[in-house]
Amino acid sequence: MMEFAFPSLSGLKGIGCITRSSATENNIDATEQPFRAPSLLSDMTAKTCTQLTLAQCELHEIPPLIGSFYLLKLLDLSDNRLEELPPDIGMCFSLQTLNVSSNRIKTFPDEIGQLAHLTTFLFFSNRINILPEWVGALPLTELNAFNNRILKLPHGLGALSEVREMNLAANVMMQLQHESIAQWKAVKVLNLYDCRLMKLCSLEALENLEELRLFNNNLEEVPDLGHNLSNLKIIELNKNRITTLPLTFFAGLRALERIVLNQNNIESIPVGIHCPKLESMLISQNNLTELPPDLPLWPSLRVLFVNVNQLQKLPETFLQCTKIERINLSRNNKLMASSKHILAHLKKVTEGKSSQGGKYWAPDTL
Repeated sequence: MMEFAFPSLSGLKGIGCITRSSATENNIDATEQPFRAPSLLSDMTAKTCTQLTLAQCELHEIPPLIGSFYLLKLLDLSDNRLEELPPDIGMCFSLQTLNVSSNRIKTFPDEIGQLAHLTTFLFFSNRINILPEWVGALPLTELNAFNNRILKLPHGLGALSEVREMNLAANVMMQLQHESIAQWKAVKVLNLYDCRLMKLCSLEALENLEELRLFNNNLEEVPDLGHNLSNLKIIELNKNRITTLPLTFFAGLRALERIVLNQNNIESIPVGIHCPKLESMLISQNNLTELPPDLPLWPSLRVLFVNVNQLQKLPETFLQCTKIERINLSRNNKLMASSKHILAHLKKVTEGKSSQGGKYWAPDTL
């Protein structure tokens, strides 16, 4: 694998790509040997280079000559000042990884859709507001569009049958439609947090999903997960407007290890949840008045945060709970003194696990 690099950017300055000519002035680490700044003027470089890294070089544009890099597999243009990309990038036929993150790009040239080997497309922290339909025709395994201005996902995106990690967080989408995720069977990590989501289609097609992050949206209901997400380990739904937690939501979640539901309006946890690997439930800052009697008997439960709720008493089954390591009951000001013996038991159990990070937060009034 060949990566040419030179201690000067004068060649790039000569074709108007940058405003400064030295590695130091362009914030390139002068201790690196060799410098990460290949000269785009070298025909020999264009014919042999397989990796080209021009991150943090204050680039304002990329010359059309980039299209001569036929063997290029990785192109890193992140952390620059680019407002657009040249269509000639579509001639880098061997390209597998394209990173243009942290720039000022608003649109992509359609020629990128010709990159038949592109598996990793990173463009987080730009100004993209519309994703082209052709993105769904790329052989992507990773797409990172975090922190853009995307309002709606194209239906074409649903054809990404090989993508394993999808980050669409910190955009401005209000809904997710089935057509946009129809063939996402390979997706393992889906990040859709910090958007404006109000409506979600069913996620049952994401049969290999392991991590789902939907926090800080406007959801009033838990998502429809179907009954096929047997690999799902992490669910983060905190900071939404959810009021009801139905038992059907947990159906088939045999691998679930952690669920975060903080800062919603949930009034109760259903009896009969069967998630044998569930270790952590965080459901602080809701409207709970009681806990189900079978909750303390969940076989893998180690962490329970129910602080800032309206709990009035604790189920006696907590006296059988010996595996709990961290439990937060603070700011449950309505908790009755009749639960003191249960609290004493939980305090003893958690403090006995201090070497494992065990901790007990007591109700403020007891």
